[in-house]
Amino acid sequence: MPKKDTITYGTVKESAVNLHFKVGAGGDNGIADVMLIQTLFRYIGKIGQKAMYNIGLQLHELPAIDGICGRVTKNAILKFQRKNASKVLAVDGLIEPASYEGRTIRAGEPRVMTMTLLHFLALEMQAYHPEPSYIDTLIKMTPQLRPWLS
Repeated sequence: MPKKDTITYGTVKESAVNLHFKVGAGGDNGIADVMLIQTLFRYIGKIGQKAMYNIGLQLHELPAIDGICGRVTKNAILKFQRKNASKVLAVDGLIEPASYEGRTIRAGEPRVMTMTLLHFLALEMQAYHPEPSYIDTLIKMTPQLRPWLS
């Protein structure tokens, strides 16, 4: 199940979403964790189209928010990682929970976990949305996430 976490980036601490279990090829693929990834792809992908940021997925390739890690969701994960190969630690079709506790991500760090990159992109896309926090928007998009992200 997803969770609200705290990420330290340089000297700034901010709220971030995170996973409890792995999502994707060979992952645990818990329904709520999968829904979080699907919701993030829809949020970043749709707003990114307006913001001219291409996550590597066309609108018709964005997975449905159904909690099922099927072919479309697995393809979306791998395609996103391939598009961002220079920014993520691994291109393996698997999104692992980010490890933020006791860790500071330095500005300009060349590669991060896929989950961390999704957080940074969602944070960037937040500027194009009326909600004060991308996490609030994710909950509006997928109310089933509220128990874990509130």
